[in-house]
Amino acid sequence: MTKMSMNLKDMATLFLFFCLNILSPLNAQTIHEFTNSGAYGRYGPTQSQVNSAYSGTSLDGLVTINTQGIQEWTVSSTGTYTIDAWGASADGTRKGKGARIKGEFDLSSGDVIKILVGQQGILYNNNNSNSSSGGGGSFVWNSNIGVPSSSNYPLIAAGGGGGGSGNYSSYTGGNGSTGTSGGNGIGGYAPGTGGTNGGAGGPGGLGEGNWWDGTGGAGWWENSSTSGANSALGDPPLSIANNGIGGKGYDDNLSNGVGGFGGGAGQTGDDYEGMSVGGGGGGYSGGGGGGNIWANRGAGGGGGSYNAGANQDNSSGANTGHGSVTITYTESNTSPTFTSTPVTTALEDSQYIYTITTADDDGDAVTVSANTLPGWLTLAGSTLSGTP
Repeated sequence: MTKMSMNLKDMATLFLFFCLNILSPLNAQTIHEFTNSGAYGRYGPTQSQVNSAYSGTSLDGLVTINTQGIQEWTVSSTGTYTIDAWGASADGTRKGKGARIKGEFDLSSGDVIKILVGQQGILYNNNNSNSSSGGGGSFVWNSNIGVPSSSNYPLIAAGGGGGGSGNYSSYTGGNGSTGTSGGNGIGGYAPGTGGTNGGAGGPGGLGEGNWWDGTGGAGWWENSSTSGANSALGDPPLSIANNGIGGKGYDDNLSNGVGGFGGGAGQTGDDYEGMSVGGGGGGYSGGGGGGNIWANRGAGGGGGSYNAGANQDNSSGANTGHGSVTITYTESNTSPTFTSTPVTTALEDSQYIYTITTADDDGDAVTVSANTLPGWLTLAGSTLSGTP
C-alpha cells in the first residue's frame, strides 16, 4: 500500500487534510508438488499417470514425460525458488529412511527443469522376515546441463534409504545422508563401500564365495554392478544418466524385491530362514551393498545427497515411503506509485476535479481509496470531485 497526503485550501481559507491510499495484491506464492504419481517399483511414472495424478492441481497440464519417470516442467517466471526434495525409504521393519534436502535456487523463465522422484524399495515377498531393496533417490536438475555426468551436477538430490537384511541377522538399512557420499553397507562379510562424487556404491561380500552378495545403489552418473558371484543376483540399478531404473530382485525378478526407481538396488537372496541381504539406496552417490557370509547377512547403506542451493535445510533419515519434490515460488510485489500531480487548491462554489493516475511495475490492478474526505468531496474510482 502507498499513501499520499494532501492539503487542500479553499478561497475562504478553510484548511482540509485527507489521505489517499493505493493498493495492489500481496506477494503471491505458487507451490508445485511432484510425486511418484502412483508408480511403484523400479520404473517411474508414465505420462498418463502424471496427467491423472496432477489433474486439478497447480501442475495440471504442465508436466511432460519424454523419458519414463523423468518429469519435465518449464519455469514460467524468473526468480528465486525453494526446492524441497525427499529421498525414498526401503520397506519393512528394518528399512533405512530417505534424506530431506532443501535449498533456494535462482531460475529463469523458460528453463526446463527435470525432476526424478524416488520410489520406495520393495520387501521380498512382502515378508518382514526377508530383506528389502534400497529406496530411490530424488533429483532435480536443469536440462541445460545436458546428460548427467562426472563433470556436471544436479540442483539438488536427496539420497534413498538402504534395504535392511533378513531377520537371520536383523541389520537395519542405512539412512539417506546429507553428505555427498553414499553410506557403506552394514554388517556381513566385507560390506560394500558407499559411492563418492556421484558414483555408485560397491557390492558387498566380494571374495567370500557365497551367492547372495548385496548390490550397491546407483549414483548420479555411474551405474551399479553386482559382485558377479551368481547370475541370480539380479540386474543392478542404473544411474540417473541412464534414467535411474531400480535394480531387479532375487533371480532377476521384475517386481518382487526390486530396487526403487531412482537408483535403488534390489535385495539379494530368497526367503530361506531370513538369510537375504539388503540393497544399497540410490542417491547422488549410491549406498554400498550389504556384506555377506553364511552366518552373517548385511544391510544396504543409504544414498548420498547434493545441494547447490542457498539457505540450506538438510536432514538425514527424514522420510518413510516414496520420495517427493516440492518447488515453491514466492512472487515479490513492488508497491504501486502515484504518477499524477495533486490538485491542492479549490475555488469556493466551483467544481473541483482531480483525476488520479498510478503505476504498478508488476502490472497488477490498483485500487485507490481514501480514509476520510470532506463532506463535499467524493472519490469515484480514481477521480476526486465536488464543489466546496
